[in-house]
Amino acid sequence: EMTGYRLDEIRGRALHEFTHPEDYDDEKAIMEQLVAGSINRCQIVKRQVRRGGGLIWVRQSASLLHDRDGRPEFISGVIENITERRKAKEDLAREKERLSVTLSSIGDGVITTDVRGRVVMLNRVAENLTGWKSAEAADRPLGEVFPIINEETRENLASPAEKVIAGGSVTTLESRTLLVSRDGTERVIADSGAPI
Repeated sequence: EMTGYRLDEIRGRALHEFTHPEDYDDEKAIMEQLVAGSINRCQIVKRQVRRGGGLIWVRQSASLLHDRDGRPEFISGVIENITERRKAKEDLAREKERLSVTLSSIGDGVITTDVRGRVVMLNRVAENLTGWKSAEAADRPLGEVFPIINEETRENLASPAEKVIAGGSVTTLESRTLLVSRDGTERVIADSGAPI
């Protein structure tokens, strides 16, 4: 099914006939190591050519089998079609890149957290407001990166992430909220948080 050929059409044909030419040199080098006995098993991700010229991505696992005297006799392999999985990963990477570009270009500070309220990322504006680089802030509690206080009482305010996670809906900060940046600079801010 994966090659588009019947078994009698495959039997006796060379492996490279079903491997994309750009992937064959790597596959050949690994198979030569396998046959030489320098490795006992291997795994290769490659493009497999289907009847009619179509391509699928496969993960090929192979093991060297020996005869009774310990000499290499056969290579046993399993080939798994990973085309859909690979496409899904590529789609996810493209979507992640698109989201990153969008968040970076927004004129407001944007901070995302996980469901535990730990920072996942900050856009450039949020980095400037908080004094934290996104990589430094990653996996820290939002309250550490985004400490907010009431301007009049100077009391610490609850993290917006905690409110969003607890309520499951959009939340806004009370008026007269100050953000205390990493260097101690205080800024009056307006803020909202939303679950995704």
